[in-house]
Amino acid sequence: MAGTIRLRNFIEEKEPRRAVIIGSGYIGLEVADALKHRGLEVTMLERSGNVLEEIEPEIGARVEAVLVQHGVHLIKSAAASSITADAQGRGAVVQYGSGGSLPADLVLLATGVRPRTGLAEAAGIQLGPTGAIAVDERMLTRVNSIYAAGDCAEVRHLVTGRPAYIPLGTTANKQGRVAGENAAGGNARFEGVVGTLVTQVFELEVAKTGLSVQQAKAHGFQPDAVAITSTSRAKYLRGKPILVKLIWDRPTGRLLGCQMAGEEGVAKRIDVAAMALHGRLRVPDMLHLDLSYAPPFAPVWDPILIAANEAMKKFRRS
Repeated sequence: MAGTIRLRNFIEEKEPRRAVIIGSGYIGLEVADALKHRGLEVTMLERSGNVLEEIEPEIGARVEAVLVQHGVHLIKSAAASSITADAQGRGAVVQYGSGGSLPADLVLLATGVRPRTGLAEAAGIQLGPTGAIAVDERMLTRVNSIYAAGDCAEVRHLVTGRPAYIPLGTTANKQGRVAGENAAGGNARFEGVVGTLVTQVFELEVAKTGLSVQQAKAHGFQPDAVAITSTSRAKYLRGKPILVKLIWDRPTGRLLGCQMAGEEGVAKRIDVAAMALHGRLRVPDMLHLDLSYAPPFAPVWDPILIAANEAMKKFRRS
């Protein structure tokens, strides 16, 4: 919060014109949106070939299109190598890739986070495979009576069954409540997460839950996927296009992940997919989910159900 206030004060006092954002994850995209609304020229540098981590190509294409539409310059496969003062000492120059450079009045690093574990390591507390503090379902570390919760701790991914590092405020709050209750003598448990995320890039809502296709392969699944485009509500009520991609395990039909992009209704629907992941539903289980319907909120066949039907066609053939 303090950093955000300093950034706002800097913009209001110095009136920068050109901003460079290093990283195109959720924070980077949200800041790009905010800076464009303040009238700045915005360039984003992304070291990989995709915006957002583990986003599917169809969803990534929608994000990139809205960035272009709003005048954000995105440079992919361009790792920043240095930030130096310009010749006049009034701004900065960001070097990237093999010889590229960008002048900037404002540079923002949005390159992700790492768990701060120095205190835990000094106390002899074991870290997990992700580099965060290893905890059990009670948020207890490997040292008796010492608990860990929040962005420093691992969490169990309910789709893979393995430790994961997913630093989010929602997870931290749940972990903190469990750790606090147990530290006070209770016996609460936090089963884990499915990695549900949602953000907004200009008018585009973007969300994901569970695994991407590549993540599913890396964890030993045999993923298949389908992507459909439907509308957020009845067409005669000016429903907006919504893209839904479902990912499932080919041999078992078990749902592994879901990603969405659209101008409205995304957050409502990603939560349906998250619940399906928590319940270990299979594609056939999703065909007749009794989802809410009224023309202002959804078409008769909700996009989730359309995606499930298309997935079922492929699942039957596999």
